[in-house]
Amino acid sequence: MVDDIFIQPRAERISFDMLVRYRNLGNRATVLLKNLTTGGARVEGIEGLRYGDMITLLLPSLKPKDAYVVWVKGQSAGIAFERPLHPNVFATLARKHGTPCEPGALGDPHYPAEPRPTMPLHQAA
Repeated sequence: MVDDIFIQPRAERISFDMLVRYRNLGNRATVLLKNLTTGGARVEGIEGLRYGDMITLLLPSLKPKDAYVVWVKGQSAGIAFERPLHPNVFATLARKHGTPCEPGALGDPHYPAEPRPTMPLHQAA
């Protein structure tokens, strides 16, 4: 009997400490961008967000990015972009504004250092 485990590779994560603007339900405010991947970000300083809420993040030199809240812990939230950043755009933002960090860095409970299975385990005979 063999167990097959499907692992989703971790996206490159860049650490930031940059103030950016966001919009949510007509409210506008400044939030602290803590890390960024092509698929989403971790932000701090937002109150009242809930899983599934849609926000718009205003990143430097880009059109507004729509995103969905995928987790919330206190005033921190993880967001997934509706459309991922193009790899070249991500590389430019990382070069100009960020520093590389290891997966699981910054004590983020929603981004463990070890890869997670993305599909249920199944057994093959």
